[in-house]
Amino acid sequence: MLRPSLSVGFSAFVAVLLAGSQVPAAVRTWSGAGADANWSTAGNWGGTAPVNADVLLFSGVTQQNNNNDIA
Repeated sequence: MLRPSLSVGFSAFVAVLLAGSQVPAAVRTWSGAGADANWSTAGNWGGTAPVNADVLLFSGVTQQNNNNDIA
């Protein structure tokens, strides 16, 4: 059995490892300012195209006919 001080340290170490494996989702807002209407075009999102688990917001009237071309 681990001594209490080692047990707490080990638990904190495991928590840090688990937390490091999760990437928080980013919020991406559609601007439609890119050269086309594809989701993979970074300019349509203010400079960074979305990736899996990102939260996507569509507001306004700019290029509302858009194309989800991200696998």
